[in-house]
Amino acid sequence: MLIPLLVWLIVALLLALTGTLHKVPVSMPVVGVSLTAALLIVLALSAPVRQRALAGGPRPLVAFHLTRFVGFYFLWLSSLGVLARNFAVPAGWGDVIIAAWAVALLLMHDWSAREMRLAVLLWNAFGLFDILLVMALAARQASIDPGFRNGFASLPLSLLPTFIVPIVIASHVLLFVWLANRRA
Repeated sequence: MLIPLLVWLIVALLLALTGTLHKVPVSMPVVGVSLTAALLIVLALSAPVRQRALAGGPRPLVAFHLTRFVGFYFLWLSSLGVLARNFAVPAGWGDVIIAAWAVALLLMHDWSAREMRLAVLLWNAFGLFDILLVMALAARQASIDPGFRNGFASLPLSLLPTFIVPIVIASHVLLFVWLANRRA
């Protein structure tokens, strides 16, 4: 799974560095939704890909959410007046809370315990709700502010819709699959 993810990351970086994302005829939230849908379709239709994604267990899936400490960057950009407050504050704090909660989960040892599965289920549900809310806020902000679109078409923010958000959402779905398999 690591090689395809690295290739994806390199492509996302190249698209941003070459300015290609500024020429895309749709907003960055639409790009993020499209990439997320494509990833979820691949995971749904390809059992080997899904099995490889789940092979490491839940820890790597939860650990990827440490990227959500990007929320501090949102808050900082908002304090500078660079990122709209009505997006940055709820998106920033939501991401920071979910990332901090992920740290707490990663410090736990017995992932097979019933209480741990419940903790993962609660974190996963809140985390998925939060990232979907962030996407909705981003779509709304992109529809009213052309500058918002430009910011998310440039590095480093462009990595969110083109790489991080699709993987975050897919990891939530995969964690629900992992939890369902533990119940069976």
